[in-house]
Amino acid sequence: MLTIETYLSLSPGKGIGLFTKERIQANSIWWIRSEKFDKKFLPEELDSLNWLTVQFIKTYGFLEPTGNWYLCIDNARFSNHSVFPNTGNNLNTNGELISCSAKRDIEVGEEILCNYKEICLVASKDLGFKDVENES
Repeated sequence: MLTIETYLSLSPGKGIGLFTKERIQANSIWWIRSEKFDKKFLPEELDSLNWLTVQFIKTYGFLEPTGNWYLCIDNARFSNHSVFPNTGNNLNTNGELISCSAKRDIEVGEEILCNYKEICLVASKDLGFKDVENES
């Protein structure tokens, strides 16, 4: 669940991105896990859902080491991947994402970027898109 005000806008080369409406100080938490607000899907739950719903979850959610899919309900799901993110992922002992914090000061209007490979088992193997930041 977002703890800051954000907005969506076009992100060059990435489609829609998440941008901050307020300055985020280094080490400040901008997202916190809230299973009361967001939605966690157990593997067996996906089997009972229609194909379009499952595709939505797999597009906007992330697969955790527990085998569960976690879906952010708010605009946090539009945070784009970067190998040079301005935010860090904070994990618990089960490898579940519990919060995200700024690695450095993030200014108003700046895009919020995270490293998908650290939080999603699917992305750790294959991002599902061309990683233009890693091209030489």
